Amino acid sequence: HLNQIERINSNAFESMKKVKSLSLNQNQIKLIENQAFNDLESVETLDLSKNQLEKIAAKMFQPMKKLSYLYLNNNKLILIEKDGFIGLENLETLDLTENHLKKIDGKLFESLRKLNILNLKQNQINMIEKDGFSGLGNLEKLFLGFNRIEKISAKLFEPLKQLEKLNLEKNKIGEIEQDGFSGLDRLVSLDLGTNRLERIDSNMFKSLSSLKFLHLVKNQIKSI
Repeated sequence: HLNQIERINSNAFESMKKVKSLSLNQNQIKLIENQAFNDLESVETLDLSKNQLEKIAAKMFQPMKKLSYLYLNNNKLILIEKDGFIGLENLETLDLTENHLKKIDGKLFESLRKLNILNLKQNQINMIEKDGFSGLGNLEKLFLGFNRIEKISAKLFEPLKQLEKLNLEKNKIGEIEQDGFSGLDRLVSLDLGTNRLERIDSNMFKSLSSLKFLHLVKNQIKSI
């Protein structure tokens, strides 16, 4: 790391079939060509943080069947193409902190069946499509703080049956639809601090039967 690599060419890691950890962080990488990661079938950790990436192309990581940890934080990502994460059936941690993402497309993470931790903090997210979290049935921690989310739509988090921690602090949330938190039977910690909620409805948290920690500091609550 701390090099000046700007692009990764196709087959750049040819014949490196035994490499288990690859660190490319703190470079100037803007472009990763198709099939750049061919042959990296044994890699379990890939660190691409602190680069200049603007896009995750479809099937970019497909050869990396054993990948468990993927760090894409501190880039300039504005686009993740459909099938951007396809092939990563063993991924457990995905870090997308501090990028420029504005929208979570439907089924974006659908192939990440084993994902435990998803970090989307400090982006510009103001739109999450209906199926944005489909497929994430094993997710335990979801970080969405420091974004621009205004509303929690009904059943948005319903696929997240194993979720224990949900962080939504420092957004612009003023509305939580009925059934906004449905399906989160295992949720223990919910942080809604520093948002724009004006009232707390009796049904708002009714599905959260395991909840122990609820943070509502710095809202605009007038009635409970």
